[in-house]
Amino acid sequence: MKKFVMLLALLSFACAGPQRFNIYKDKPDPFNAGVEHYSSSPIKLKKTSLSSHSFSFMKLHYTRDNGKNLYYISVYYSGPDWLFIDKLITLTDGKKSVFQNQAKNTGNVDTFFSTVNVSEEGIFFVGKEWFADAEKAKSILVRVRGKNGKIDKKLTPLEVSNIGFFFNHVSRELPAQ
Repeated sequence: MKKFVMLLALLSFACAGPQRFNIYKDKPDPFNAGVEHYSSSPIKLKKTSLSSHSFSFMKLHYTRDNGKNLYYISVYYSGPDWLFIDKLITLTDGKKSVFQNQAKNTGNVDTFFSTVNVSEEGIFFVGKEWFADAEKAKSILVRVRGKNGKIDKKLTPLEVSNIGFFFNHVSRELPAQ
């Protein structure tokens, strides 16, 4: 039942119109003292409809772990067939960057109204330099590539601007070095 509610919530997000872009800061974790984590609202990568039971989105992340700064993007995919996500490739104003999937366990199989969907996750450490380039970019093309397929998305000017907004916000939160 929990999976059903989660899948229904994700599908309602996937079928909804434009969303407001937000940045979230996690509450301090008593088991991980000194760790701060920020994440963004999802950026849709694939147009979806309720009849397809398929969606894909990415989220921006920043984690400061005892002075170590980690910038990464998480990608989520759900659809009728496996992609076996292995790479995130971006063209940022024509500059190509390739990132390897760092997620260990990337997939699940779910049943939704008698249809079977697979879901996968990818985690890509892109670094501060990628965010700095993206902040100034006019265009960004994203490709989520897997052994069985790919998803391409040209980010809208608003989505590109949101990446810059995320980077600026996180940069202001960093302590002076």
